[in-house]
Amino acid sequence: MMFKRLNKNNAGKQALSLDAMVNYKNLGYQRHRLSDISVQGAFVNMTEPRVLKKYDPVKVAFKLREHGETNIHLLKGRVSDIVRNGAHITFQDIDLQSYSALLQLEEIQNK
Repeated sequence: MMFKRLNKNNAGKQALSLDAMVNYKNLGYQRHRLSDISVQGAFVNMTEPRVLKKYDPVKVAFKLREHGETNIHLLKGRVSDIVRNGAHITFQDIDLQSYSALLQLEEIQNK
């Protein structure tokens, strides 16, 4: 799993960022960092978020080691907000294995 802890945020929680491959605008998968990860969605750090529009569909793929196995998760979502340094996405139709992985990431992030 390729993630790292960042400094504590204002709520005193450890911020977590995760390497992920993100596909938007059918441009193929591109490497980005995810942060603020939850079962509802995540923030995608981007240098040029203006290529996105609100409600654009996206796909996010990431690896996570769980129970001694490395699993690849593919999540579908939509852009919910665009800011200067990235985009907030909301996940949709999450399968059970990916849901479990997101809960695990939330737990790590909330420690």
